[in-house]
Amino acid sequence: MQTKMTYCVTADGTIVEAEAQISEQTAEHDPVFAFPFKFPDIIGHNLFNFISGAEVRDIYRRFHERILETGRSLTFEYRCDSPETRRDMRMSLTFDNHRVRYESVVLKETQRPIALPSPTASTIIPVCSNCNQYRYPASSTEWKEIDSILSEPGLPEQFNFTHTFCEPCCERFLEEISSN
Repeated sequence: MQTKMTYCVTADGTIVEAEAQISEQTAEHDPVFAFPFKFPDIIGHNLFNFISGAEVRDIYRRFHERILETGRSLTFEYRCDSPETRRDMRMSLTFDNHRVRYESVVLKETQRPIALPSPTASTIIPVCSNCNQYRYPASSTEWKEIDSILSEPGLPEQFNFTHTFCEPCCERFLEEISSN
């Protein structure tokens, strides 16, 4: 079984259906999904309130509006890592009876030899919500693979992530939104 999460969302962003299928591998290595997995009580809540990072939320709102306006589907690959696991995923957004169906599928999970620290501190590191590359320090313009973060010179022992988009991912998504 493949890990898959599906949400059906109204035009205003309200989640009206939610379903999850969690693979044993995901449940074994990610405490958020430990068996017996119970889908969070998200029905009736706004999807966009669960998306961190203003830029990420804005892109998803634009995707949502585009699907509702055009009826055209949109599929893209992205990363959704936990401290212990690198997770490559695919998101599909489809028009479904005047709503948008969001389906995320785990394509590949890889356990890290050393877990990344859990985000608990005040040092903020921007991370691309699509490709999962990071910038450090935050003022840097260079995006790097997240698995190299622990060897970053001067990195504090504790840090926190903020979600954004790197320039190439942002450009790609804005092109997708504007295309017909």
